Parts: sequence; C-alpha cells; structure tokens
Amino acid sequence: DFGYRPEQIPVTGLSRWDVLKDRSDLSHPSILVMPTWRSWLEDQSDETFRQSSYYREYAALLNDPKLREFLHQTHTELIFYIHPKLREYISAFHADDPLIRLIPFGSVPLNQLIMKCSMLITDYSSIYIDYLLLERPILFLPYDREAYLKTRGFNFDYDEVTPGPKPKSYAEFLNSIEGLLYNEMNYVENRKKIERKFNKIQKPCSEDICRMVKMMCIR
Repeated sequence: DFGYRPEQIPVTGLSRWDVLKDRSDLSHPSILVMPTWRSWLEDQSDETFRQSSYYREYAALLNDPKLREFLHQTHTELIFYIHPKLREYISAFHADDPLIRLIPFGSVPLNQLIMKCSMLITDYSSIYIDYLLLERPILFLPYDREAYLKTRGFNFDYDEVTPGPKPKSYAEFLNSIEGLLYNEMNYVENRKKIERKFNKIQKPCSEDICRMVKMMCIR
C-alpha cells in the first residue's frame, strides 16, 4: 500500500506497444531466442557462469549441428539476445555460423528485433506478453523451472499462461520449431486467450498516458 486512492491510479496500456507492427518475412524467417536472467548468476565469475546449466543449455543450442542443418535448409536466421542483467557474459557464447547472430544488449533496439522475427523462443521472460500483440508463434524452454520457481517464483500458473509448446527433448524441440513456423494453428486460439488476459488495453496508449499525466498535474 503506497497510500494512493484508486482514482489516483490510472490504468493504461504500455506506450511501447504503440510502435509494434508485424515486419516479419516468411520468405526470410528469423527466430529470436531471448531467455530471461537468473538472479543466482548475477556478479558471478566467468568460470562459475560457464559451469551453470543456463550457459550449458544455450551454448549447446547455439552449436547444435541439427539445429544448424535446419537453419540452412530453411534459410532461417537465429538471433540470440541475452538479458541485460547478464550482458557481461555474452562473450562466453560463440556460434561459428553465418545464420546465427549473437546480439549484445543495446546494440539493436529490442522492438526492432521483436517486429522482425517470425517466432520467439523464451523461458520465463515477460517479453512474450508484448510479442502476443503480433500474433506470431512462441516456443518455451523452461528447462530449469523448479530452480526458477524456488528462487524467483511465478505470479501465475506457468502452464496456464504460456501459449506454446514446451519440448522435453531436443528432437521435440526441432519438430516444434518447424511446426510453429509452417503450421502453427494449434496454438492460435490459446495465444488469443492469453493476449486478452494480459493485454486488455490495446488502443494507442501514448496519447492516453500524456492526457492522464496532464490532468493529474492540473489537479
């Protein structure tokens, strides 16, 4: 309780939503891999970070020969974008392949990456809630869900609010990617349901926010 009355708390959408437009191109598809941070890895040494399951999982993904084969067969680009709280560790990752790009935080505006990509792969990041507005497929990789639940926790039931496949094996992971890129009708209605839950206000929000701030200042 911060001492505000209900009438002092205007409910708006987020102004960053106003610029989101679908700029994906299925003739040149791209996949954005954007895992969230792990609080237990902040300020750790490089050696400790490299020993973590977070590093091992994503380093293996970026260098998997079957994934690379899929990317080249489908002419798909994969973009790995590390969370800003772990950006100092981006140099630990390597991918010697022209179709895999490792993008340091801040080097490319995130909204441009979101609008361009044909599909999002994430774990627990709330970025998928923004991405729902673009009505494009999402794949979830909650490989350390129990550890994350114990340290950070969830505000909602994870399975109920994540509208996309959660593969349990690497073969299933590759099949899910192909299925979502080229035949992803199974999750369309589920995405719409979750979008309505989290993104109730979808009209241009910047104007409303400015108007409400002005009204509060006048008071």
